[in-house]
Amino acid sequence: MIYRLDSDRKLLVLSSLISIAFSIMYAQVEIWLDWRKVFQAFSSLPDLKGFPAYNWLFTNALFLLVAFSPLIPLVAREGVSWKVVAMGFGNFFLICVVEDAFYFLLQGRWITPEDNTAKVLGSFMVGDLLIPAWYAVYIVLALYLYSEALSSGRPAGGMGYRLRI
Repeated sequence: MIYRLDSDRKLLVLSSLISIAFSIMYAQVEIWLDWRKVFQAFSSLPDLKGFPAYNWLFTNALFLLVAFSPLIPLVAREGVSWKVVAMGFGNFFLICVVEDAFYFLLQGRWITPEDNTAKVLGSFMVGDLLIPAWYAVYIVLALYLYSEALSSGRPAGGMGYRLRI
């Protein structure tokens, strides 16, 4: 039996692949950055619990833009739906993890306990790899949201299909 994806599901899957590709490319861009200039540009904005404005403002906005942009045709056709919201935020959480991991991998190393990413929510070991705890949280959230988006289109709570704005 051959399982064929309908056009909405193809769009949803394509959006996650775009998110992965963007994450890897942006990780390389961050390696090339002159961090002194970046932090100087954001110095007038406050840190939030140790997170510089570059992280909480710029990268979150950029990641959300990339996460939801491939879904615009679906929004144009159907309006804002739970399927779009779930897929977009699933993409966002995926981008955060993949970009962060590739930031280290593209430098030829893995995360150490001294890296800030390992200190956010703590970390744990899987074999010889140190895994930031927030990776596990974000991966679980992404998988849940993807399963919701690719299911019947109705959220688990039984809310209506469309969230018209």
